[in-house]
Amino acid sequence: MQHTYLRYECADAFSLVTSTTSTSVPTTHPLAFLHNNNNNSHNGSNNNPTLLLSTAGSQIIGFNLRTINEPCIKLAHRESLSGGLGTGKGLNSHQVTCITTTSSGDSGNGDSSGSGSSNGSKVASGWIDGSIRIFDVHADDLPSTSTSSSSSTSNNKNAGIVHSLLFSKPNSNGEEFVSREPLLLNGHNGSQITCLSFDNDDSTGGTGSGTGTGSYGGSTRLASGSSDGTIILWDILNETGLYRLLGHSGPISDVSFLPHLSPSTSASSTRTSTSTSTSTSDQFNGLITSSYDGLVKVWDLNAQCCIQTIANHGGQVLSSTVVSLPHNDGDNDNDNGEEENENKNRVRVRVRLVTGCIDGKVRVYSIQQSKRMTIDNTTNTEDNDDDTPMPMPMPMLENEDKVDVNVKSSSSSNISVSMDDVCFFMGNLPPPPSNSNVIVSHEKVVKVEYFTSTSSSTMYFGYLRNNSKMVDIYTVRSVKDALAKKKRRLRRRREKDKKENSIASSIHSGSGKDKETGMEQPEDKKGKKRGILDEEDDTTSKVIDNNASVSTSTSTSTDVELDQIKSSDEYVYACTVRASHKIKSFEFTNNTNDGKVGAGAGSGGVRIVFALATNALEVHSIKRKKKDDSRSSEEYEFTTKNVSSMDMYGHPTGIRSIALSSDDELACTVSKNIAKVWNVGNRSCLRSLPLTSSKSSKRGSTSSSYGLCSVFLPGNTHVVVGTREGYLLVIDIASGDIVFTEKAHEKEIWSIDIKKPPSFGSGSNQYDIADYNDDEASGSIAIVTGSADKNVKFWEVETQGEDDSSSDEDGGSDDDSDNDDKAGLHIGHPMLVHTRTLESADDVVCVRYSHCNDPAQKMIFVSTLDNQIKVFFDDTLKFFLSLYGHTLPALALDSSDDDAILASGGADKSIKIWGLDFGDTHRTMYGHSDSITDLKFVKKTHNFFTSSKDGSVRYWDGDRFDQILLLNGHISEINCLAISKTGAFVLSGGMDRQVRVWERTKDMVFLEEEKERAMEDMFDKVDNQKGDEAGTERLMRRRKEEDQLEEDDDGDDENENQPQSAAAVKKSQLSVSSGDRIMEALERADQELKDAASFRRSQESKGKYAKERMPSPYLLGMEPPQYMLWVLRSVKSAELEQSLLVLPLHYMERLIFYLILLLRNGQGVELCSRAAIFLVKTHQNQLVGHHKMAIPLRELRRLLKLRLSEARDAIGYNMAAIRIISKVSSDYKSRYHIPDDFAKKDVFGGLGVGSDMAAALQRKN
Repeated sequence: MQHTYLRYECADAFSLVTSTTSTSVPTTHPLAFLHNNNNNSHNGSNNNPTLLLSTAGSQIIGFNLRTINEPCIKLAHRESLSGGLGTGKGLNSHQVTCITTTSSGDSGNGDSSGSGSSNGSKVASGWIDGSIRIFDVHADDLPSTSTSSSSSTSNNKNAGIVHSLLFSKPNSNGEEFVSREPLLLNGHNGSQITCLSFDNDDSTGGTGSGTGTGSYGGSTRLASGSSDGTIILWDILNETGLYRLLGHSGPISDVSFLPHLSPSTSASSTRTSTSTSTSTSDQFNGLITSSYDGLVKVWDLNAQCCIQTIANHGGQVLSSTVVSLPHNDGDNDNDNGEEENENKNRVRVRVRLVTGCIDGKVRVYSIQQSKRMTIDNTTNTEDNDDDTPMPMPMPMLENEDKVDVNVKSSSSSNISVSMDDVCFFMGNLPPPPSNSNVIVSHEKVVKVEYFTSTSSSTMYFGYLRNNSKMVDIYTVRSVKDALAKKKRRLRRRREKDKKENSIASSIHSGSGKDKETGMEQPEDKKGKKRGILDEEDDTTSKVIDNNASVSTSTSTSTDVELDQIKSSDEYVYACTVRASHKIKSFEFTNNTNDGKVGAGAGSGGVRIVFALATNALEVHSIKRKKKDDSRSSEEYEFTTKNVSSMDMYGHPTGIRSIALSSDDELACTVSKNIAKVWNVGNRSCLRSLPLTSSKSSKRGSTSSSYGLCSVFLPGNTHVVVGTREGYLLVIDIASGDIVFTEKAHEKEIWSIDIKKPPSFGSGSNQYDIADYNDDEASGSIAIVTGSADKNVKFWEVETQGEDDSSSDEDGGSDDDSDNDDKAGLHIGHPMLVHTRTLESADDVVCVRYSHCNDPAQKMIFVSTLDNQIKVFFDDTLKFFLSLYGHTLPALALDSSDDDAILASGGADKSIKIWGLDFGDTHRTMYGHSDSITDLKFVKKTHNFFTSSKDGSVRYWDGDRFDQILLLNGHISEINCLAISKTGAFVLSGGMDRQVRVWERTKDMVFLEEEKERAMEDMFDKVDNQKGDEAGTERLMRRRKEEDQLEEDDDGDDENENQPQSAAAVKKSQLSVSSGDRIMEALERADQELKDAASFRRSQESKGKYAKERMPSPYLLGMEPPQYMLWVLRSVKSAELEQSLLVLPLHYMERLIFYLILLLRNGQGVELCSRAAIFLVKTHQNQLVGHHKMAIPLRELRRLLKLRLSEARDAIGYNMAAIRIISKVSSDYKSRYHIPDDFAKKDVFGGLGVGSDMAAALQRKN
């Protein structure tokens, strides 16, 4: 009979605020804001506050910035094991790498549950396995109140705080995650998703980079970039990939949709209704991508090709963003008629591209219409409206034949502006001024971000450098101020050129006097004789070159930068925000205190949220106010303030130890200088305890300690922590104070274990330690520690009392140090008293007590650095056994409850099972690919868990010597394990700073099935590697062919024919299984038709006694065409094309037959049309040569044309009706609408209250 086990699955993960990626390609979008578009909320009175989403390992967690201590929502998908194994409810084992958000909108409701709520948001997440999942988060799923973590966990069942398979809530039917499954998009061939961006068609400004700060209504397209250099455009409504863009050779760092550069926008006047209704064909549908290959590409999505490549970066482009700057230039700029005439035909919409590069420079580009687009629009406009002013094609350039001096190759050869170029260089972002007390760094720029303040309509821009604690903040000037800055810059340049020309003319004339002033020039300005070894004077050479250019050119300057708006004209440095630790990423948000009394109306404040490298969040406030001595209205001073920080929920470094309380309700996790106590039930952090030792070299000083091991004392009120410095710390959980400190060892304390009295565990957990110490029969509470100082020390737990502090009054009252120690006693709290010491020949790595209750049979297991495991009796410390076999030290030890076997895991990756009667080796097992860090037995069994540095947890059978389960989920090495008393759950913690909860389910585990699944996974990995190698070989072969073609004369013509886009499909197990299901359905449908025909023939002779045939249960009671439609609908939309490719030719012919039957009845027109067109396009060559398919193809063509025309007419009729209803509704609402211009008038001027009241009310509105 085959032995079975119960399956363990990951139920939840906690103690992680922001996760670090485990690959060499870091993500640039770990943060995003989840905006709730609730129509019932006005003036910021929203019951569902704005939430900050963060990538946290295998899930996305959301924090309320008002109550930032605990997460209020978790988003994740369930793990689906191959072969249908498992419960299907476990937390996934992959890692989320980037996220972005958008509002669902009224038209973009892709809710699979059919709730129809338009007040939700979509959260797109990219995963390390190349998949994209889009979550629908509705307003009902968010926490309605800003309560504490404990109340929200217990009352809000939709928040998804706890995803538990064991402890289910009474009203949730065991389902604690939101029941809606996310939309799965898979097409990147297993490459890590590095960036995501929603289409910003409906955005009214703000960011367009897809980093999550913008809120777009009804976005239907999503662009994704991966580490293999491919970009895929997805249709969210149809749940399929449109196409794949090829061209980058390195990982994609950012993707951004371009705002439509339509020709209907002008600065002088708005378009009429005929000109504003520009067709989509007149608009430029573009996408900008940046990559680690140092290129920034502009793609025309209509033509699916690259129209511009920017290659003037000094290396890898790590970040980029596209934004439409706000229209805060004003409409009443009639003071200077010359400026009005000059800017009359300029484009009002300012679209900017900003890139951050590895060379530390931030480059700014202006995005305009291309020459080709402008020429086409001009031709079309001259035929329709001759009086409509057209925008200039390149308003930043003076002449069309000028050269962009900044778009140069490494050899400094000029590259002419192409007819399709839309990006034009504006210059590098100016560094912070010298008086800002900011050290200018040249580290690579890893993050750039825009944000528009809703209170003041001020555009903020910030960028982050690698390994930096600072973010530099800039503000964007309005068009009016930018032009004024440009005018002042040009005036200063003309004055400087005029002065240099006069100096040059005086030098050539031989006079040292200035022609204008007649004054003697200084020595450095006069003409001097220059020796052979003297260097050429820069000023003189510059003047001579300038004179030469003036004599050979027209009166206009040849430098293109002089007559364009540079980045220094638009961007002005505001401030620098400093965090407490290194910053991984940041995100802007509006200041929630702007509308409060005393916050300062119109202060234009924003908040910036930092994701720190210490697994914490910080919120800083940026406020501005006008300078007191400022003469210009645009000169402000900015102040920053640290508003709040969230460092309680996560560990700053890797978790080194986990300890469970005796009742399995509390868990203590220890890391560098921090110990945290958690509630295992709701995953909330109860206490964050700093590890400080009061005993140091200086009297009265404290120093932080690095925690390495921990254990709960009986009663679960105190925790003992061993540190790297050799201290033992006793911490009171209730108060969070360290009640006892002892210098136990001279070096690191690597291991600690506790021996509880036999009578402990009966009755209540509340006890008095003195009761056990007074009762000699019950035994005492003992602790054993093993250290690198080659000593194993034994300690007894006693209670600190008043008699202890006064027992030595006669003998040692004059010793100051003893008095200080006695004065620091905490009455009533436990203390550790050293009793015995066991010396070892080498460093002690691990020490454990046996589980026997008989004091005479109690043993101690000691593992040392010399690869030995020694067994001693506890009462006498007499040597019993010495276990040899490990080639490297055994890092983990544990014995079964009956002390029959001892299991050890070593740094040699092996697990050994020892018999404790003679010390023989029962079996040596292998499975881990790295050192084994911890080992724990399940109570009352011989099954045990092991953790390793390879990031996996394995479940073993110690009697049959088999591996039962392999549990993956950690992204880094695992250091520690903790198992509950009943074995119901297991906690694992590692260097990725997260704790994963593995809970025992009711699903049965069969070892043969697990072995088959492991073999399938191994074969799939090999196939994927072969596919990647084949793709690499194809890429290298294509590059070689391109190099050879470049050497030929006609090589350029051949390169132009290379494809720049491909189908966004991917072959997967799901698509293959779907194809098999379609073929099986075709066989069943054909068989049903044959059976029905034979049944009719048999019943024809019976006449009126003929029977009616019952529907076939194999077809679920449906007719064959309807059954085929049901099967096609069961296939995911993204997998349909790949599933149809699996069909052989004769199956394809049968499927076309059923599609014709369905189209005749008008059933499933859209799905049948899509499938039929794809089959005809794919198998065109075979169908053309097949004469039997001529008549079905003609019939299919007729039906497609007929049914699609009917569907088009129905959709057009419905859209026209919706437009009429919308127009009637808007006209009804605008009957009593007060225009915005009326609110700007000073209606209080004649009432005696002055214009200050009007200004205050306007700021309030």
